[in-house]
Amino acid sequence: MLVGSTIGSGIFRSPAGIAGRLPGPLPMLSVWVMGGVFALCGALTLAEVAGALPETGGLYVFIREGWGRLPAFLFGWAELSVIRAAALGAVSTTCAEYAFRLVGRDPAAPPNVAPVHYAAALAIALTAFFNYRGLRWGSLVQNTTAVAKYGGLLFIVIVALAFGFGSGRAAGHFAPVAPPGSFAIAPFGLALVSALWAFDGWADLSFVAGEVADPRVNLPKALIGGTLAVIVIYLLANVAYLAVLPVDQIAHSKLVAADVAQVALGTGGAIFVAATVVLSAFGTLNGSLLTSPRIFFAMAADGLLVRRVAAVHPRYGTPYVAILLSAALGIIFVLTRTFEQLADTFVTAIVPFYALGVASVFMLRRQRGYDPPFRVPGYPYVPALFVLATVYLLVNSLLDPSSRWPTAAVLAVVLAGIPLYRVAARRAGPAGGGRTIVGVALAVALSAGGVHRLSAQAPTAAQPAPPQQPAQATQATPTTPPAADSARGVRAAGSRARSRAHAGHATTARATTSHAAHGAHPMSRHRLRAAYPDSVLETMWPVKGPAPLPGALLPGNRIVAYYGNPLSKRMGILGQIPPDSMLNRLAAEVRAYAAADTARHVVPALDLIVSVAQAAPGTDGKYRLRMPDTLIKRVAGWADRAHALLFLDVQTGRSTVAAELKPLLPYLQRPSVHLALDPEFSMLPGKVPGRVIGTMDAAAVNDAVATLAGLVESYHLPPKVLVVHRFTRPMLRQASAIRLDPRVQVVIDMDGFGPEWMKRDSYRAYVASEPVQYTGFKLFYKNDKPVMSPRQVVGLIPSPLFIMFQ
Repeated sequence: MLVGSTIGSGIFRSPAGIAGRLPGPLPMLSVWVMGGVFALCGALTLAEVAGALPETGGLYVFIREGWGRLPAFLFGWAELSVIRAAALGAVSTTCAEYAFRLVGRDPAAPPNVAPVHYAAALAIALTAFFNYRGLRWGSLVQNTTAVAKYGGLLFIVIVALAFGFGSGRAAGHFAPVAPPGSFAIAPFGLALVSALWAFDGWADLSFVAGEVADPRVNLPKALIGGTLAVIVIYLLANVAYLAVLPVDQIAHSKLVAADVAQVALGTGGAIFVAATVVLSAFGTLNGSLLTSPRIFFAMAADGLLVRRVAAVHPRYGTPYVAILLSAALGIIFVLTRTFEQLADTFVTAIVPFYALGVASVFMLRRQRGYDPPFRVPGYPYVPALFVLATVYLLVNSLLDPSSRWPTAAVLAVVLAGIPLYRVAARRAGPAGGGRTIVGVALAVALSAGGVHRLSAQAPTAAQPAPPQQPAQATQATPTTPPAADSARGVRAAGSRARSRAHAGHATTARATTSHAAHGAHPMSRHRLRAAYPDSVLETMWPVKGPAPLPGALLPGNRIVAYYGNPLSKRMGILGQIPPDSMLNRLAAEVRAYAAADTARHVVPALDLIVSVAQAAPGTDGKYRLRMPDTLIKRVAGWADRAHALLFLDVQTGRSTVAAELKPLLPYLQRPSVHLALDPEFSMLPGKVPGRVIGTMDAAAVNDAVATLAGLVESYHLPPKVLVVHRFTRPMLRQASAIRLDPRVQVVIDMDGFGPEWMKRDSYRAYVASEPVQYTGFKLFYKNDKPVMSPRQVVGLIPSPLFIMFQ
């Protein structure tokens, strides 16, 4: 992954600018070595941070957790306004220039200069279209173009080395190794900026550190081996270029790879190389639009960006607003700037934030509970070297007359995000803890090279942000038996939210249970303290609630449940395979979760949908179909055989919770039978299940709590468990008003499907950010790509005590 993310357009385009600034073989090659060392130091450090904070948003999250919300916002703002647009512009320019060479036209010729810019803009628009239409389209383009970058570069290296050294012409190109005037400190720094453009991608593996198997072993190997592999192939490529062309020709060769192939193989070789570079650059362009919206998801969920930017297309399930916005800015940039200007703009804007992300390791290591799976070797020298190198690059760019004003202009745009942050912070809530001030100081020092003081808003008690419509994506998931199938409707794509305390959250009469009892991860307080003081954290996880009564299932146990309805294979695992096979598979999942968390007993459960939402109104106009007693008894028999709990799952349609519970009371009187509510199918007047996402007020949940509490009291039952599904914010209104009762244990269950990073986002945004009592997490065998492992699930914060499989 690291090699694939790094090798793109830079090695095919940057050598000309580097050779122009360092016109000697040894200085030219040394800058590539230095760029590789720089990237290796950064990658090793971010591997440690990412191992401790494997969250969507990557660098944005690292900066936020290490330094506070203002520096993180500035990174997101820079990514939105400058970084992504400059990257798209530089890559698309390379793609367009080599495309012109492919058809026999010189892109440097005056008549072709403007058309090159138009072609580059068209390339951005085309990749935006692919990613707008869906992940499958974008992934297909990415997979199709991946081979080109390796094959093309390797082909150039082999052919050029064989031709240059075989013909004897290479000897004269390497002597003298360092001609007079070929090396100076200032030009070396500017050349290093160009090299870093080619090396960019070293941070990408750290973004997915939480998904790397055995990270303590594999992360160092992948990062060191991958970065060294890139350094080697980049050095070989430049040696190969020098073997065919002298330094002064490389300095004037914007399409050096094609020119080398032209000399070595003739027109046919140049055409082949140009074609592979076009495919490689196009793949890099596509990958940039495929991954960058994650940052905007994280910002929008933090309340620091207009949520519309993180909106998900209702049909294609893609973050289309972020894609279109990034593409539009990229087109503007590519129509107005050259490749060198775009590449320098990208590096200038991003390296201060790379430095902040790397430097976050110094702050995080001071926190209790910080235990990353991998620790950077050579600490603190490796991260310190990276940060110092960043300062050198920026100071050098500001001092050099040729780059001073462009650099200042880029940094001014970045710092222009400060007043925007003030507006966003007032809308979203508190700015964060005291570390924000330190983070701002470092961000400004690294970015502006001289601003010494900046005020920051003091933290106050957190208040919940007003409910807003979250990012959503439509994916049809059937929920009804064959007799009356209806589409399950819209699924949330998910966006990360900072956990927010709810003032006035129910805290009736009770003792606070321990962190271990609630499954709180040891890092949870550290992560949340970046935004909230201890007094606010006390209202969050672990939740202050009634002490568990004797016989309570939670928090001493973890429940693993299978969901569905035997009358339909489309509704979940309960109806997809024969009962014996289903129960055996459930038992295997129970064993897996018991192994993942040996401190907690795991209890199996079956979750039967007993009131099924319908697209048709039915005879009573309630848009739901109640299951017959015979079906409930049959599934109850399966639960008895497996020594499992039984959850009766209610989709109310236009009915009410109270009305749907009445026929279920005889079953709920049993000690092993519990209740689940699905607000997705709780319809307001005039709404139809499957066409819109439903919504349920806390009052309806409180009705269920009161009913269950009454049964526990009347029949001397152990406490009941009430599960409430959720995957958007409006699905459950006024969650803080849910009344806690020691006789009923309330679980808010994250019910969205999608890739692992997206599910983490939904869990943070719609479950962890609004504490009620306990949390749950649903997994989809068919729709999750891939299905998260037990270790990943129990490692969520807070650790879910109810796990459901559909």
